[in-house]
Amino acid sequence: MKTTTKLLPFLNIPISIAAASILLSANVNADVQASDGTEKNKISIEWEKIDHAKSYKVYRSSNYDGPYLAKSGKVSDLNWIDDDIKNGRYYWYKVKPIYRFGIPGFSTNKDLGWAEPNQLAEEAGSGMTGVITDMATKLPHWNNVSNAADAYKARTSTDINESFTANYIPSTEEMMHWVEEVSKNDHRRIGSDFGHQAEDYIIRELQNIMSEHCPECEVKVDPFTVNARTVDEYGLRIKQDGKWEEFPSFFANNTGFTVDNQGGTVSGEMVYAGEGTQEDFAALKEKYGDDLSGKVLVIDTPVTVLPLGLLNSILELDKAYQFSDPNNDVSLSTQLPVSAFMMNFGHDYAGEPRNPASIYWRAYDMKAAGVIAVLKDYAGKVNKHWGPYGTQALEEMPVLFVDKFTGEDIIKIADSHKQAEITLKGTVDPNGFARNIYVQLPGQSEETIFVTTHHDAAFKGATEDGTGIALVLAMAKTWAQVPLEQREKTMLFHLSAGHFYGGRGAEYFAEKHKDGLLKKAIININLEHLAARGVKEDEVTHEMVLDGDKPALTLMWISEDLATVAASKDMLTKYNPRLTVAIPGNLLGSIPPGESGHYHKVLGIPYINYLGFPQYLLSADDTLDKVYQERLVPSAVQSADLIESYMQLPENYNLWTDPYKERSLLPF
Repeated sequence: MKTTTKLLPFLNIPISIAAASILLSANVNADVQASDGTEKNKISIEWEKIDHAKSYKVYRSSNYDGPYLAKSGKVSDLNWIDDDIKNGRYYWYKVKPIYRFGIPGFSTNKDLGWAEPNQLAEEAGSGMTGVITDMATKLPHWNNVSNAADAYKARTSTDINESFTANYIPSTEEMMHWVEEVSKNDHRRIGSDFGHQAEDYIIRELQNIMSEHCPECEVKVDPFTVNARTVDEYGLRIKQDGKWEEFPSFFANNTGFTVDNQGGTVSGEMVYAGEGTQEDFAALKEKYGDDLSGKVLVIDTPVTVLPLGLLNSILELDKAYQFSDPNNDVSLSTQLPVSAFMMNFGHDYAGEPRNPASIYWRAYDMKAAGVIAVLKDYAGKVNKHWGPYGTQALEEMPVLFVDKFTGEDIIKIADSHKQAEITLKGTVDPNGFARNIYVQLPGQSEETIFVTTHHDAAFKGATEDGTGIALVLAMAKTWAQVPLEQREKTMLFHLSAGHFYGGRGAEYFAEKHKDGLLKKAIININLEHLAARGVKEDEVTHEMVLDGDKPALTLMWISEDLATVAASKDMLTKYNPRLTVAIPGNLLGSIPPGESGHYHKVLGIPYINYLGFPQYLLSADDTLDKVYQERLVPSAVQSADLIESYMQLPENYNLWTDPYKERSLLPF
C-alpha cells in the first residue's frame, strides 16, 4: 500500500520534517516548578521558556506515574495557577509546549506541588467511614509512589555501612538516664517551672556532649512568649438525695478560664447529649430551645479507633509503603485506639476556622453551663487526659473529663435530671515563656539534615516525649563523634517547646530560621515517643497494664519524595522491627501529626516523622515503666541509619522533583 505525507498548508514541506526541525532545536531541558505549600487554596506552576514554543499546556496527575491529564487551556505566559485543588492532596505537574500549527512538543519534568496545609484534617466530622474512604481513594497514588521509590532505589548507588555509627551510639543506661531526668516531675507544661527545669537540664546535657566532642559547637536557645496556664482548682460534684457527691474527673485543656476570666464554679441540670452530633444537638434544641444556660451536658467523646488489621488486609498498607510485623502481632481483628485524636473534640488552632466536628463549639454556641466529657473507648480507667490536643482557641466554658466507667454511672444519673457542679479555676500569664533548644554540627556541605523532637509534656511524659529527647541527644552525641571529613552534610538538632500549644515552638523556629539555619535543610527526621511498650486493659481490674513483650505500634509518617520512601523502606527491610509501619504523611489529613507537620507547613521540607503511638499517649499513664528499654539502642541505630541515607545524597539534589528528569513524548 502506498503512503503519502500530508503537506502543511501554504508550505511545500512535510509536517514530519517541520516538527522534527522544531523539536530538535527546542530547549527540552526546561524545568517546571510547582509551589510547595506556600500559597493558600492554590498551587502556582512556573516553567522556563522553551525555544520556539507559541503556547503551553499544563498537565496534572494525583498519581506519581499518571495518567497526566490536561488541566489548563493554552497558556501564553510562563506560569499558571491551579485553584481546583483539595487541601491535604499532592499533585504532580508537567508542562507541554505547543509549537506553530498546534504541533505538541516534549513534556517537561514532573514536579510535586501542594497548597498551604491547614492543621485541621479536611475530613473532620466525616467519621471513620470518611477517613477509610479517603484512604482508599489515595491508595493507587501511594502504590505508584512506592513502586517508583523501588525503581529509584534500584538505580541509585548507596552503600550504608551498618557499623559506621555503631561504636558511637550511647548505651541503654545513658539514654534511660536522660529519660528519667526529664520525667522526674509531674509534667513539663509550657511556661511552667517544671517545663523550665527540663529545658535547663537538656541545655546542660547538650553542652556536655558538645564540649567533649565538638567544642566549637554552641548550644543556643530561642525563647518565645506564651500564655502560661496554671490550674488552681477543679472538680465535679453531683447532687443525689439532697447530698453532693464528688466524682473523679480531670480538666480539659484550655477550657474554664482565660486571660481575663479566672473561671469558677458553674452548675445546672445534667442532660445526656449522646456523642454531640448535629442530630443530637438538633434534638436538644427542639426540646429546650436555643438557650442551654441552665444545663450541664454529658457527652461521649470516643477516641479514634483505627481497624488496623482490616486496613492492612483491605488497603494492603505494606504497599503504601511498608509494614514490618515479623512476629505477626497484627491479626484481622487488631484495632488501634489513637488516644490523641477524639472523634468529636479535636484540635482548634488560633487563627484557623473552628473545628467543625467539635462538641465544644456546639455546646458553647447554645450557652451550655459546662460539659462532662466521657472518655469512651479509652483503655483503662483514664480521666487524666491532655485534650483537646494542641488547642489554643477555646473559651471560658469549662469541660471536665471522666473515665468511661465513671461516665456510665453519670449517664444513668443524668437520665433523672440531677444537678451537677463543675469547678475549674486558674490563671493565664500572657508573659510566660518557653525555649527552643538547638545546636548545629558542621559538615562538608552546608546542606542540612534537621533532626528534631519536642521537650514539653502534659504529664511525666516518659515516652511523650522523654524517649524522643533521649534519641535526639543520642543522635547529637553519635554524629558529634563522627570525624568532620566523614560528615558529608551539616546537622541541626532541635528540641522544641510548645508541642502541646499547637506546635507553636516548631513553627516559631521554622519561621525565624527559614532563611538562615534552615535555608539549606534537605530533610526533617523527627523522633517522638519511640521505644514505647504496648498495653492492654486488665479484664478484671480494668486498669491499663503492660501487654507482655509487645511494643506499642510505631508509625513512620513520610513525605512522598522517592528518596525518603526508599530510605524508610530500606531501613525497615534491614532491621525488621516489630509493629512498625511506614505510611504516607497525609494519611489522616493535610499534614502528619508531630513536629514534622509544623516544619512541613512552614518550610515545605520533606520528612520522616518517626513516632510511637502508645495508647497512653497524652495521659498520666505515660510513666517510666512504659519505656521499652531494650528498644532504645535499636531505635537509635535505626535513626542513625536514616540519617546516613541523606548524608550520601549528591549536592543540590532536589528531593521533590523527579530525580532522573524522566520525560516522555506524551504526558501520560
